[in-house]
Amino acid sequence: NQVAAKIDQAMVVSLLSPSAMGIYIISLNLSRMVAPFNRAILAVLFPKMTARPPKEIIALTTRAARISGFLTAATALIAALLAPFILTGLYGADFSEGVYAFRILILRMVLEGSTMVLAQAFMALDKPGIVTILQGIGLGSTVPLMLVLIPWLGMTGASYALLISTTIRLGFIMICFPTLLKYPIPNLMIKLEDISFLRHAIGAKALAS
Repeated sequence: NQVAAKIDQAMVVSLLSPSAMGIYIISLNLSRMVAPFNRAILAVLFPKMTARPPKEIIALTTRAARISGFLTAATALIAALLAPFILTGLYGADFSEGVYAFRILILRMVLEGSTMVLAQAFMALDKPGIVTILQGIGLGSTVPLMLVLIPWLGMTGASYALLISTTIRLGFIMICFPTLLKYPIPNLMIKLEDISFLRHAIGAKALAS
C-alpha cells in the first residue's frame, strides 16, 4: 500500500499541473477521513480470529466487512454532500475544482476499506500470498490507468484510476473466497442482525467503561 501510494503521488506530480496537483493531493488526504471505522475494525479483527476454525473466521470477517462498510458508506455520503463546503471552507474558492474528484476518492475509500477487511480472512487462514497478489494487482492496474486517464481527465482521471484499481482489487479478493477457500462470495449488504450485533456491542462497551 505504501509503495503504491508513493508511486501514485509521483505520477500525479509528473502528469498534473502544480495547481491541479495541489488540489488533488488535498482531496486525496481529505477523502481518508471516512476510514476510521475500517482502521478500528482491522485493529480488533485479526486478534479475534486467532485459532478459530475457517468457517468462524470467514463469518467474522464478512460481518466486520458489512458493518465497517455500512458505517464508512454513511460517513462518505455525508462527506460527499458537504464536499463543496469542506473544500472551499477549509482551503478557499479555488478548491471548488476538486469537488468531483473528492467525491470519487471518497467512494474509492469505501471500497478500499471493504477490500482490506476481507483480506484479513486470508491472513488468518495462513494465505498471506493472496494479500501480496492483491497489492500487486493494485499497483499493476493503477500505473497504466493513470498514464491513460490523467492526460485525458486531469485530477478527475487520477481519481478514477484509483477507483477503478480499487474496484478490481475488491473483485479479486471476493472471487478468491469461492475459488480458494471454497466459500460463497461474501455478501456485503448490511443485515438487520448486523445492526443488532453492533448495537449490543456498543451497549456492552458502554457498560464496561
